[in-house]
Amino acid sequence: MMRYIVFALAVFAVCTRAQTTMRDTEQTETGQIQTAQGMRGYKIRLLPVASFPNLPQNIAAQLSLLHCMIPQTFEAHRPENVIHGAFERRGSSDWAALCSHDGSIDLLAFFQSSPEKPFTLVTHRATERMGAETPSSMMGSAWGISTIPLEGLMHTPGIHEHGPFDHDGIEDDYVERSSTVRYYRNGSWLALEGNN
Repeated sequence: MMRYIVFALAVFAVCTRAQTTMRDTEQTETGQIQTAQGMRGYKIRLLPVASFPNLPQNIAAQLSLLHCMIPQTFEAHRPENVIHGAFERRGSSDWAALCSHDGSIDLLAFFQSSPEKPFTLVTHRATERMGAETPSSMMGSAWGISTIPLEGLMHTPGIHEHGPFDHDGIEDDYVERSSTVRYYRNGSWLALEGNN
């Protein structure tokens, strides 16, 4: 019985080490999806949390705890989809990230006031927002996020009338198609139609 327990613990340790190692290195998710033009191949590049050294340690730890890999858009030339801004209120130091895990991608927001309780703003299947450089190119993720500063909110047509604004928002972008601006006000998140 003791030998069985020791063996089981050894297997668990090897599996845990292998999972940790996988999450610590860049990954590529590949496959085929049905499009209006027929079946197309896709490749989604996923970066480990360690690729974002500016992340505060407590936020990086939360992302790791959630088994997050950070998806990159098909346009990416440097690490993207982890952003910083004042998303809770003016002067706060908050973060947002796309988190890929188990075939889905979540948009998570972390407030400086409670970093251990991220908001899940929206979730899509990993292949739900796809795009490509050209009609014949390999498809890739077309989901990107960026910080939209206070000035941008006040001067974006279709958004400025939802003011007043006093801090940053998150631009949730379906690359080359549409965007939604997510803005926190009075304890809840507004979803405002962005640049299309």
